[in-house]
Amino acid sequence: MADSSPERGQVSLSVVEAVVGLLVVLAASTTFLVGLSDPGSEAAELRVLAADGLTVLDATPPAEDGASRLTALARDQSSFVRERSDADAQLRAIYPPSVRYRVETPHGVIGDPLPHTRPIGRARRHVAGGDVTIRVWFR
Repeated sequence: MADSSPERGQVSLSVVEAVVGLLVVLAASTTFLVGLSDPGSEAAELRVLAADGLTVLDATPPAEDGASRLTALARDQSSFVRERSDADAQLRAIYPPSVRYRVETPHGVIGDPLPHTRPIGRARRHVAGGDVTIRVWFR
């Protein structure tokens, strides 16, 4: 008995698996390259980075007397001048290279000028001597 149905070609199962695997790899790599960032997540990350910077400065003892490097920065002009370069070096060490910052105290400023077109995270802490504010942004 002769088969009267037209012949159909079949794709091998290993070829189908390879194509599906390739599509999965392409989808995953596209997700990593393009990213799925939520616009609010950058602002939240910047706020956390700013708060972390203040926490580190507050946990570090000053070069001379005082409770912390953070309080020394706000206490008076001479303490600010004494602690400024160490605080700058410490913040540069803890932040990744893509993060810029600016610390504002009653006696001066440490860090980079504020950008005009980038999202900025901010944290403020009141210490003896006044408020200390740190602002961070991505370069």
